[in-house]
Amino acid sequence: MPHLALAWLALRRALPWPLALVLALLFALAARGSGVALAPALDPDGAGLARAAERLDVWSVFFGLALPLLVWRAAWLGRPEQNDWLRPLPAPRGALALALFAGVAAAGALVVAGAVVASELGAGAGGPAWRRAEVWDTPVALLLGPRTAVHWTEPALAGAPRGTRLSLAVTVAPGAGPAATARFTAAGGSVEARVSGRRRLVLELPADTGAAPLELALERVGEGAALVLLPDGLERLEPVASERAVSLALGAHALALVVAAGALALGLARALRPALAALSVLALIVLAQLVSPGAAPVPAGDLAGLWSEVASGLAPHAPGAGAAAGALACAAVGVLLCRSGLGTGGRA
Repeated sequence: MPHLALAWLALRRALPWPLALVLALLFALAARGSGVALAPALDPDGAGLARAAERLDVWSVFFGLALPLLVWRAAWLGRPEQNDWLRPLPAPRGALALALFAGVAAAGALVVAGAVVASELGAGAGGPAWRRAEVWDTPVALLLGPRTAVHWTEPALAGAPRGTRLSLAVTVAPGAGPAATARFTAAGGSVEARVSGRRRLVLELPADTGAAPLELALERVGEGAALVLLPDGLERLEPVASERAVSLALGAHALALVVAAGALALGLARALRPALAALSVLALIVLAQLVSPGAAPVPAGDLAGLWSEVASGLAPHAPGAGAAAGALACAAVGVLLCRSGLGTGGRA
């Protein structure tokens, strides 16, 4: 029970009620500040992208404001002078450090849950969603004249069943106009759309592809800007039961990140001032995004990729085993640093 009381105290100090109230208000304002109601009238096919933008409005508040504040509060909680009263207690130092960490993690979990709820309430109900399953290279091509086309085959799609959903990334270059009409063809089916910037053409295969490699084609129809086929532009999408999976996946990534960052800030504060400890942890997060994003087992190590997926109307994958292991390792390091600070009296 004393450890639960200490964890509850750490939660209240890491997330005091005025801060919780301010963050809840900001999440609510972000959730109400989108043009979702206007999107279907402006573009009947853009309602899903508008809901994605609504979710990202809320998560931008979380990553841009709530996360730095939580990291700073965790560092403030880890100050040696803040925890001097714990040293005379007969409890093991490790148990005390774990109780402090539990309070910080609970504070982060509450804020992440608030962002998940606000983003879903703001975006409203949606239908089934799609998630990126596989990505393949595509030939880089520049289609200049009318009725020009590029053809290629993808062996990995041999035997793809009817209903397989493919997505092809295209864009335009300055030409005879600001936009171009593109036609994406595969397995006897085709989809045509007007392209004025980076866009994905989504096609459901109308028939089984058979044993041979699937033949695909991109054609520029009529006059307009030059059409560009982007590298790594072909994707296979898999269905997800609901758009709610978008916020749940983002919430899982955010929770892993805030737990790891909070633990490190809590531990580093034994030797650094809270502001410097928090800035050091935030700098590590930014560094992970810049150096080989997604390659290392770092929690939310590819935020730009996650953001791009959600902005495209796709549901991101939940954190993998590597990210979970990275979060646990960061938490363990932070708890050990905090424990040593409780035992030695902290920084000089």
